[in-house]
Amino acid sequence: MRKGISSLLWLLLVITLSVIVLWKLEKFEERREQQGEYEKPTANVLLVGYEGEHFPGSANSGSYLTIGCNDLLVPYAMPSLSNRVQSVLTALSTFDPPEGLHNPLLEKGVSFKGFEEGDRGKLIVLLEGQPTFGGVCDTPRFKKMIEENVKLYTAKFEIRLNGSESAYRCLGDMSGRCK
Repeated sequence: MRKGISSLLWLLLVITLSVIVLWKLEKFEERREQQGEYEKPTANVLLVGYEGEHFPGSANSGSYLTIGCNDLLVPYAMPSLSNRVQSVLTALSTFDPPEGLHNPLLEKGVSFKGFEEGDRGKLIVLLEGQPTFGGVCDTPRFKKMIEENVKLYTAKFEIRLNGSESAYRCLGDMSGRCK
């Protein structure tokens, strides 16, 4: 009889310990998932998908904004420290997109340098660099991608390149009349 009670007690102990271990494993997994989500914040941006190329989301390409030479602006969740426009543009300056998508800001060697506040809350986006364009499609692609990404975060803005609004506005002008 004593041996039967001892075996039963051991069995109950093993079952209890198993339940505790499984419960602890479940809690550990929950914490790990929460930490994983926290370590990988993202922000929504628009990247360029060239006409005729396959890219993530190309099956839905009919709903994307068409820009220079029938290319598309494609929504993408890019790693970023936060969803604030400054963090997003800083990250976008150095973001190497997945295959099939393009980031003209990075490709053309232009970087985001900061903001100024203009009249009536207008955000002045400061870019720096000497972009080189390779054709008539390049400049509108570059400008529209930047402008649409800023529009995701604010409605009133101006973009300056190397401190000048006209330097940005006149990008791609070959007439020489843009001032």
